[in-house]
Amino acid sequence: MLIRNYRKNIGLMAGVEFFAFLGITSFWILFLSQNGMSLWQIGLLESIFHTTSLLCEIPSGMLADRYSYKTNLYLSRIAGIVSSILMLAGQGNFLDLCPSNGDKRLVL
Repeated sequence: MLIRNYRKNIGLMAGVEFFAFLGITSFWILFLSQNGMSLWQIGLLESIFHTTSLLCEIPSGMLADRYSYKTNLYLSRIAGIVSSILMLAGQGNFLDLCPSNGDKRLVL
């Protein structure tokens, strides 16, 4: 019974991961450069992404300890979906992409 749940969850998490980032993470630099971003702006967006990820590691662990890992996982996936929608809606506007890049790692 427990093994069946794990197998089901692996497929479910793969689907959630795909829809959370809408499959654009592998084409992130190409997407941004085609929408008029310079390499400097792309580098700045990447640094925002990784800095937000680093700064949210401990608070997300505290949230997982206080509430549950599952709640933290749901919140991070919702933030990822919102971030992907904001990235697609930004379409090359640097100021629109900055909040979406930070939002992705807000809860992760």
